[in-house]
Amino acid sequence: NTGRKETINRDGIIIYDKFEKKEAINNQNAIPLIVIHGHTPSHGDTIIAKLLNLGSTEETLYKFWNLGYFDQFQTFVEKLEDDKLYSDKGFILGVTSQDNVFNCKPNSWSKNIAVRTTYYLTDDRKKISGNPIVEMSDEVGINDYALRLSKVIENIKRCTGSNKVDIVAHSMGGSVAREYIKEGGANSVNKLIMLGTPNKGAYPDDGYNKFCESTHPGQECKDLSNDSAFLRNLNNYIPPSNVKIYTIAGNNKGDNDEVVRVNSVKLDYAQENYEVNCDHTALIEPNICTDAYDIIKSILQEDGESSKKSNQPIYEDEPTTSNEIAR
Repeated sequence: NTGRKETINRDGIIIYDKFEKKEAINNQNAIPLIVIHGHTPSHGDTIIAKLLNLGSTEETLYKFWNLGYFDQFQTFVEKLEDDKLYSDKGFILGVTSQDNVFNCKPNSWSKNIAVRTTYYLTDDRKKISGNPIVEMSDEVGINDYALRLSKVIENIKRCTGSNKVDIVAHSMGGSVAREYIKEGGANSVNKLIMLGTPNKGAYPDDGYNKFCESTHPGQECKDLSNDSAFLRNLNNYIPPSNVKIYTIAGNNKGDNDEVVRVNSVKLDYAQENYEVNCDHTALIEPNICTDAYDIIKSILQEDGESSKKSNQPIYEDEPTTSNEIAR
């Protein structure tokens, strides 16, 4: 049976903490997993979002604060837990340890945990009685999002005693993770698995650009333009060999996943560049794009050095019909 407890501290850190399943693996060599979302619309589509004028991430957090659950990537992490790879630790924000808001004891958490987070919240601007106030901030650049991710990773390392984390990132989340690695995080990342990340950028007629401009225009969209200075700097950097990079591209529309081009996802220095017959949204849905999930599961279970392969495998699945970008 799975016990459950909830801790909500609106002054800074929010944790939805589930006791580990008894049958979960107890691997002392395990590495914590962080799952990171992609670009999300600035306006939500549900009744709650429209009534309260919330963006999609704001709506998710509103439901968490008021209803006690956080559903971004929930199916993905629950599948990992059901397969006895990780225990779902819930949702964690990046609050600096010196703020005395994040209350875990060092080395008190198991290393085989999976956590979800968002880079659309910040504690940098306001403080009351010495404690940071978390607020939405989704109109800055990817380099700012990477700084927020660094706080999450430092918290996870401290709580688990792990020197490194693994990352599964969808779409723009992969760019945030790559920027974090470039700006000093290379020694803290073991594996980075990116799904549908526009690593070489979005071109003017791509679905990603159309989605950005219509739902959440701003600096992050400019950063991911194929000719942006941000991407030039990012792609001039090659991570050290201790960071294992993997990409998974959707090709349900042949050379694209309805949002991002297959060739934009692939990286020359990646350990593997995979393709699956899924659309952009489905890449993170284990019950829809089963091949992507199986690839991720296999990568996360690998030990030791991986050998780079020049001929990249292609996996096929039934095409999906969803055109909605994953929240």
